[in-house]
Amino acid sequence: MCPPRHRCYDSTGKGVGGDHPGEPGERACAVIVEAVDDLERPSELRQYAVRLDEIAKKADSLFRRRMRRLFDDGNDVRSVLTGKDIYRGLKSAIDRADAVGRVLDGIALNW
Repeated sequence: MCPPRHRCYDSTGKGVGGDHPGEPGERACAVIVEAVDDLERPSELRQYAVRLDEIAKKADSLFRRRMRRLFDDGNDVRSVLTGKDIYRGLKSAIDRADAVGRVLDGIALNW
């Protein structure tokens, strides 16, 4: 169980409010692994780009909710700053996964 000051960015796997903040990154990684396995069939890559885009959109919504909650829950400054850094890092990872999706889409379109 997280100490009370860490409750705003729970990393136990259950998440705060039902959504685990690392889950979109895990899903995006799984999609990228599938896409790499399918590189021999470029015409199939577009589906992975679409899936990564959907994950990125859902992650944006999740991270906005999490950031709002971080500030709304009356957390101490240290927790807010730490949580903000964690969520920004997770958001950056999702943005990079979405960039991989755009590359996959480009490969599919040029094939």
